[in-house]
Amino acid sequence: MDMGQINVNQLEYAPDLVDFMPGANDIDIVYELMLRQRDVALSETLEQLSDIGSRTYLYASSYLVCLEITITEDLVSKLAKLDPLPIKFIFRDSAFKDDISLKDETFRKLKALIEKNAGASKPTYTVEFI
Repeated sequence: MDMGQINVNQLEYAPDLVDFMPGANDIDIVYELMLRQRDVALSETLEQLSDIGSRTYLYASSYLVCLEITITEDLVSKLAKLDPLPIKFIFRDSAFKDDISLKDETFRKLKALIEKNAGASKPTYTVEFI
């Protein structure tokens, strides 16, 4: 198979082919996302949060990047309990499948926690979907 061509039958079983460039690994994706943030040094620490998921990363102890293929209420609950709470959460849009209510609930819950922790003096960050 040519690297530029994707077999449509594979997409259901390989969501990475839909969401990311062929051959990209999780670390590449995290760094690409960090390049899009403002004032984030690329020399910060990157930690895999294996107690939460096999594809969930914390960058600079502040940016959570969740590349899991499926998001569940249990996973969101674990993320909400992180201490200190990240200032930004980034999720794969496709990981919510067709569960719009879970996506909406995840956004509201985590955004409210971030705003509560940030207080009035700090800039407020948010939840983002890629």
